[in-house]
Amino acid sequence: MSLFFDIETESEADLKTMSVDAYAAHPSTRIERIAFSWAGNYGSWVPALHGEKPSAEFAAAVRGCELAWAFNAGFDLTVLLAKLPDIGAALRPKIACMAHRSRAAGVRLKMGSLDATLAVLEAPEFAKKDKASLAETGYEWAAPKSKAALAAFRALPPDVKEAARARYAAADVAALLWLDQALPPLTEFELAGFRANFAINRFGLPVDIPLAKAVSNLGRQISEDANARFLAATGLNAGQREAARQWFAANGLALPDMQSTTIDDVLAKGDLRADLRAVLADYKTVSAKAYQKFDTVIAYAHEGRLHGTLKHDATKTGRDAGNVFNGQNLKRPTRDSAGQAALADFILAGGGAAEVAAVFGDPAIACSDLQRAVVRPPAGRFLADGDFAKAEPMSGFWLTGEAPIGMPYQTVAAGAIGQLQQKKSRAQFAAMGLNLDLARVLGIAVDDLYSMPVTAASVPKASAWYAVGKAADLGAGYGQQAAGLQSSLAKNGVEIDRETADALSASVRATKPATFRFGSAVMNALFHAVGGKTTYLADDKLCIEPYQIADIRGVRMILPSGRPVSYKGMFATRTVGFGGQVRTSLAYFPEAKRAADKLNKKTGEIVPGKSLAKGLHLGVALENAFSALARDYLYDAAIRAIADGIELVGAVHDELIAVVDGPEGAAHLERVMNTPPSWARGFSLSAEVELWLRYTK
Repeated sequence: MSLFFDIETESEADLKTMSVDAYAAHPSTRIERIAFSWAGNYGSWVPALHGEKPSAEFAAAVRGCELAWAFNAGFDLTVLLAKLPDIGAALRPKIACMAHRSRAAGVRLKMGSLDATLAVLEAPEFAKKDKASLAETGYEWAAPKSKAALAAFRALPPDVKEAARARYAAADVAALLWLDQALPPLTEFELAGFRANFAINRFGLPVDIPLAKAVSNLGRQISEDANARFLAATGLNAGQREAARQWFAANGLALPDMQSTTIDDVLAKGDLRADLRAVLADYKTVSAKAYQKFDTVIAYAHEGRLHGTLKHDATKTGRDAGNVFNGQNLKRPTRDSAGQAALADFILAGGGAAEVAAVFGDPAIACSDLQRAVVRPPAGRFLADGDFAKAEPMSGFWLTGEAPIGMPYQTVAAGAIGQLQQKKSRAQFAAMGLNLDLARVLGIAVDDLYSMPVTAASVPKASAWYAVGKAADLGAGYGQQAAGLQSSLAKNGVEIDRETADALSASVRATKPATFRFGSAVMNALFHAVGGKTTYLADDKLCIEPYQIADIRGVRMILPSGRPVSYKGMFATRTVGFGGQVRTSLAYFPEAKRAADKLNKKTGEIVPGKSLAKGLHLGVALENAFSALARDYLYDAAIRAIADGIELVGAVHDELIAVVDGPEGAAHLERVMNTPPSWARGFSLSAEVELWLRYTK
């Protein structure tokens, strides 16, 4: 039997500005009511905090259930473990997450409200949840959204408040029961992944809070000082981007935009006037606001550990959803590990902006360099970082049967020439079959690309090179045909005719023929699925099928792991592309809106101004499949690592981060990660594990 439950809490703490763990542990946080349904019976009880003994019926339900379904299980379970540890511990190995389940089905479920999902699934009796009567009592939808509303609710008579909570909790549980009938069950892999992600978040990333506070204070002072100088020089705040660009132009410095890469290139020029260099450097310092990253760490840390927002699932496109701390989104340091450690010690010892500048250079860069280093293990232990390098492209090669040709680009457009100079061999680009066409289009001799300085003047050509190079990679560029290449290059300041675009597109397709054949097969299968047909691809490793949940129709890719990537409300439509070309393409609705509400029923076209539909072309479909498969490979390793007793504290893109006692712990993690999943026939990734005293990758 399954248990369905929902908890209602009240607290002086603000959940929006702290982690769930900190909210749960806050002394003012109280569980006001637990509503539940088990074996067809409905029950509700107020915890012992209010003097009522735990309900025998609920205790029996917890003992007797095989699986516990909660609306937002991560939140509910964290609060239960903090306030009612016996109940939380009993539910912990059994719990699943309704939000995760709906997202896996391609239905958006907003945290804190069942409205979006229930409306799209046509369950108005639960979606309304008696809003009118709740409003009469002063109880707002989901929770009071302002201090005034919260104060007004607390001022109500106890019996009125209790009645409002009871009705609200009962509606939540009734909605959970209805959703259980409407949504398909989670696969065993998805359920195991939810539990693994919950365990990772319960450990939390160990962080150096004193360092985070010291760098935050230093960074804020640096930013305020730079803003004061910028204001004195220009009369503007750094947030006035366009006005700032016009000021620089009036003073003899024309900038195409105010992007950080553009500013970096201009600052690298040796002939820039000293006064303009100082003002531009101050603008860059204020715009970066590196200290805000440390403020986030401080706000979300609890007892020296950084816990996420409990999104234990992938995105709608199959990628890892991540959490509030995602190392991939933090800037890479310019210093090595030893340099970061020395800088951290210097700032902790009280080094101010002037002292940091004298010893370590630009203090703003110094602050940015410590974004990742703020993560450190407890004293006497180590961080073990296991890296599945090239997980996405290698997953793509496995599905398509294509042989790897060099590494994909890992750089932004303005740095493309630098990337070429540093890491790309001429043989690799010759193998791509692009150099001759690119040389003709860009007006650059191929050999000159190895000596061209990376400056503001070279950025447009670097961007154009990047746009075409990206099309040859295992990324979104795979969908770019001739017209798409024309459009991409035009956006980067390079105009080409259709004949040249056709030649470039043919060169790109010729570099990876198996991948393009596979991509065409995927698109054909998606079109067929819209018409109701199921197709198996890649030696039956990938299944593309239609599905229907309540009134929602869509298409999904079933990955080798068994996890679905869903495209809700997918339909075929005619679109006008670059140059006025009309083509048939696919689109779907990533948000929780019914497709029928967004289409012209007579023509089948999207209603202008109302559509939230998103186009799906070859590149996006392949990228979703490859990144989703890479994510599943990583989480399969995470599930096995936790089951093997490894203290896993983070999962970032293609990395697992664990706290270990030494080299033996790192070797243990490496053995687990190098064991391929049972569902990945003939496919394995080689993991490399490093030991660190700070997270510096």
